[in-house]
Amino acid sequence: MPAAIPLTAAAQAQGAISAGHARIVTGAIAKLPVDIRDERFDELEAFLVGQARQFAPSTLAAVARRLTETLAPDGKEPAYRDRVRDLTVHQRPDGSSSGSFELTAHATEALLTVLDCLAAPRPESDGVKDVRSAGQRRHDGLLDVLLLALRCDELPTCNGVTATIILTMTAEDAEERTGLATTGHGALIPVEQALRIAGGDARVFPVIFDKTRRVTAYGTARRIFTEGQRLAMIARDKGCSFPGCDRKPNWCEAHHIIDHALGGPTSIDNGTLMCGHDHDHHLQAGWTCHMINGRPHWTPPIWIDKTQTPRLNHAHDPIPTIEP
Repeated sequence: MPAAIPLTAAAQAQGAISAGHARIVTGAIAKLPVDIRDERFDELEAFLVGQARQFAPSTLAAVARRLTETLAPDGKEPAYRDRVRDLTVHQRPDGSSSGSFELTAHATEALLTVLDCLAAPRPESDGVKDVRSAGQRRHDGLLDVLLLALRCDELPTCNGVTATIILTMTAEDAEERTGLATTGHGALIPVEQALRIAGGDARVFPVIFDKTRRVTAYGTARRIFTEGQRLAMIARDKGCSFPGCDRKPNWCEAHHIIDHALGGPTSIDNGTLMCGHDHDHHLQAGWTCHMINGRPHWTPPIWIDKTQTPRLNHAHDPIPTIEP
């Protein structure tokens, strides 16, 4: 088949221009509106290839940028960003991932609007600042959004099944909280982490196998706490109950104070609202929760408070009115 951009291909084949030159030429032409490309393609390519034969890629890039700014002073055609939109995720064997994205203006504005309210630093608690980096806060904010989408039960079905996180593990590993669990996408994660994920109220479906791969127990993809129980906890907790956290109820999941796997009942006296970050990290940070007089109190680790005095979260308390 003939080359789509013939002069550029010929010059590169002759060794007159490099691959870097060629990328600049093709990229500059691709960024122009369709009508300009169609009408002046031969002229534009000839000009850019001629410049490529004379100058280094850095100089050619400046020439190409000036050309596109001159021919399209209002910027790229709107459809260009739609054509190149992309989201790529590379999952690692341990379930984590890396990736890249190219977002349209609509997707970018939606993402930034969400992160404006979810990626801000947490208020200081006992003089301790939020230790997360800006990137970590954005990650946690995106996770909160994804868990909210799973909780709302409005995602479309996939092959007849509502979008659900699936976790499988053996009965022995689940009981001893050791070993590895398998996710629905084939990743292997620690059983302790899997049980922590299953402890929230997003759509998570845990399945327990014996050694012969016979299903011995399975959970429910429905919310562990009923709507009425969740509404009662919203009225009581106002949002995440962890000290210093100001996350609102919509960004929280219902948490069993005494782990459900350890016999903790699914009741408002054994439940409290927690945001995804605090739900995942409170144990490793040394905090424990106890219900005192019908309200969740949090006991800090000894390195924060030597007296380990249980405390309430007052971040959701109404601002007192100051009399004039």
